[in-house]
Amino acid sequence: MQGKRGAASAALAVLLVLGAAGCGATDGAPEVPVPPRPAGTGPLTKDVVRADVDGSVAVAGLPRNAEDYGRHSDEGVDAPEGSGFGGSLPGRCLLGLKSFHEESAPVDLSRYDKLLDALREREWQPVGERRNRAYEEVVNLSEQSFRQRGWLLRTHFRLQGERGGVITLNAYDEACVGKSGIRREAP
Repeated sequence: MQGKRGAASAALAVLLVLGAAGCGATDGAPEVPVPPRPAGTGPLTKDVVRADVDGSVAVAGLPRNAEDYGRHSDEGVDAPEGSGFGGSLPGRCLLGLKSFHEESAPVDLSRYDKLLDALREREWQPVGERRNRAYEEVVNLSEQSFRQRGWLLRTHFRLQGERGGVITLNAYDEACVGKSGIRREAP
């Protein structure tokens, strides 16, 4: 019996590796490696969260991370306005992404919706209700927060007139933030 299980497990592992590599994909979607989810209920590593964010951005067809903004994930940064944290965040505690509109990859509300769907598919759980603000019946601001295994992920879409939209994601390792002595501001 153990031999059959071992063979089945090996076959499943091969399928997962081939699937993650994108072999046979013909739909033109970007190939996005999907790392295996760590077993159990413990906190996710920053690498897994980064893979979730990068994979979700690729699935939504959004432009890559703005270089200056992504640098903060390694170096740390003063807590962004609206993040709920006061003080400086060490790079190990956070992950950030900002995607600006490009002619070849527009940033609009439909791509933001795809991004949120992709995060849910990666087991990110919405926190509270999604908030939308509209002007003349056009949504120009949308926000949704998520949580998963020790991380808080805040997403924002903002329409910037003729310049198109911008999407921002900020993820915080809540235990790391707490150990760093950063104060949590009231929501």
